[in-house]
Amino acid sequence: MTDALTSRPGVAPTDALSGGIRLQSLILTLWLAIAGQGLALLIVLFVFGFDFPFVACAAVVIASVVLNIAATAAFPASKRLSDRAAVLYLAFDIVQLSTLLLLTGGLHNPFCILILAPVAVSASSLSGRSTLLLVGLALACVSGLGLLSLSLPWIPGESFVIPLMYQVGIWSALVLGIVFTAAYGWRIAFETRAMSEALTATRFVLAREQRLSAVGGLAAAAAHELG
Repeated sequence: MTDALTSRPGVAPTDALSGGIRLQSLILTLWLAIAGQGLALLIVLFVFGFDFPFVACAAVVIASVVLNIAATAAFPASKRLSDRAAVLYLAFDIVQLSTLLLLTGGLHNPFCILILAPVAVSASSLSGRSTLLLVGLALACVSGLGLLSLSLPWIPGESFVIPLMYQVGIWSALVLGIVFTAAYGWRIAFETRAMSEALTATRFVLAREQRLSAVGGLAAAAAHELG
């Protein structure tokens, strides 16, 4: 069946079904992240009144806004990104979020779990090599946040201290979550693509058999008329 698919003009087993991630999907996802991050910063500053480097955090969020606007202006919404371009876009998401976490408590910040999102997107849509690159970047960022970060914004006059053992547990949970999400997501996506390719090949073979059957019927009818 695979030979039948590969022999079809202009169709390759992988290219027939995977055209990369649509740029519009990544842009919309990043807009949602920007909206959530901006809202969280405003709530922490104006509702809770916590002290934290708001200007630096706002600059990090604005960097994402600039990237999204530039991508929207430079490319059509229907453009599909190559593996390399998608990796760069998702790598920016990881670095941007890690920088924001660095300024707001690091692994003490409960929103550090969101670092799994770009890895999950990569595992479900990109190649294994690309996913490994992003997994390595995410693990490096998580480890860096475990060693260095500003204090978590908290109630003025009170200190928020987490025991070292618990911090190690948070780091371990994030590392295991990143690795498991990447491995499981990529495996499921691989099996789905393989099944889709097999179904496409089966449809192509059936269509060819139907055409051959139709030609055979015409030949039999012509022979009957001649007889």
